[in-house]
Amino acid sequence: MAYLRVLSIPEIAASAHVGADAAERVMGPLGGTLVSLIILMSIVGTLNGCFLTMPRVYFAQARDGLFFRRFSDIHPRFQTPGFAIAAQAVWSAVLIVSGSYETLVAYAMFALWLMYAFMITAVMVLRRTQPDLPRPYRMWGYPVTPLLFLAIAILFLGNMLITQPGPSFAALGLIAGGVPVYLLWRRLSVGHGS
Repeated sequence: MAYLRVLSIPEIAASAHVGADAAERVMGPLGGTLVSLIILMSIVGTLNGCFLTMPRVYFAQARDGLFFRRFSDIHPRFQTPGFAIAAQAVWSAVLIVSGSYETLVAYAMFALWLMYAFMITAVMVLRRTQPDLPRPYRMWGYPVTPLLFLAIAILFLGNMLITQPGPSFAALGLIAGGVPVYLLWRRLSVGHGS
């Protein structure tokens, strides 16, 4: 609403940095710079969270026999999943040099919103199929709140499929390709008793 109040729809459509442009219009060049810095700090914070958590996902998968065993190694001095962290750093470097930030964000956003939609659906299915499970947290406005979120997620995904079909279908293909790999890996790990 704030963007529409400050900028016209053609200006918003033409802008690569809507938040910074709106802030610059209201507060001058210093405002645009300030908003750009805040957005940059937010991105760095998000990346930091990803770099801290994702190697631990690989670590847990390896410990469960669903990923290469080497990823379950713990650094002898720091007691961290050292190999998984190093592998994440190498993979991140490969992604950085392989494409633009916007392309990487397009791939990631589709996958993230698809997972959000699956998670919300899973919560509703779990509530219906296993109503007696302990629920330490009750969602406000249930079931309207998750249904509203799910509707927004589906609209967002549909919009991405229409406006950015290449990255959206590539992300969808990558996720779908992971299903047979997971099933095969699981069968092999069970067959080897690990």
